[in-house]
Amino acid sequence: MDPNTTFSSPPPPPTIPPPQPPTAPLKTSRLSSFVYWLHTHKKLALTIVSVIILLGLLFFLSYSSIKELFLPPKSPNSSSSNNASDVLPSASITLTTPKVKYSQSEKILITAVADSQNQFITGFDVLIKFDPEFLSLTDKKSPALPNFDYFGSNENGLLQTSAVQKASITPPQVFKNQKLFEFEFTAKKSGKTQINIVYMPNSTSDSNLIDNNSQDILNNAKGVEITID
Repeated sequence: MDPNTTFSSPPPPPTIPPPQPPTAPLKTSRLSSFVYWLHTHKKLALTIVSVIILLGLLFFLSYSSIKELFLPPKSPNSSSSNNASDVLPSASITLTTPKVKYSQSEKILITAVADSQNQFITGFDVLIKFDPEFLSLTDKKSPALPNFDYFGSNENGLLQTSAVQKASITPPQVFKNQKLFEFEFTAKKSGKTQINIVYMPNSTSDSNLIDNNSQDILNNAKGVEITID
């Protein structure tokens, strides 16, 4: 072998890159991300859901309270009140007087007037309450309905006048601004005083108008206030 002969070094072995970890897909669906987040944050998710439900409940309660405050619910009977008023007659008894101001010792004429709203009437009771300190009863006028039998009493400022249609009279009578009776008082003391009809709905011991079916149809009663100088 020639001593001057040179040998080349062997080539280096090829470099093999180290294995890379697999990469995640560049794009994932929002639904998958959301499901994954829920799975990894269960407690936080439950807390958020609970807060949302609580806020919704509070909003509902607040809305209901505000609605009841500004728009109060109708009473159970309010929806049928108009229909009831169409069915039931608005029968009334009213006390009238020629004027509302009187002088001491002056005579005061009080008239009871009834309207049965086209309903037949077979009887009535009228209780009138007055203050004996201001007024004294001085006269009872003749009955205004000749076809009725009248009864009455006067005890401690409470006048009662009752009348029943005579059995021989048919048919029953309809009251249209019908005068029932008249009383005359005398003014005794200066001041304001009231003469009222005693009436309570659905009561059987106060003023009433009885129709031909023996039903009390009275649903309105009005007295008067007078001033004595």
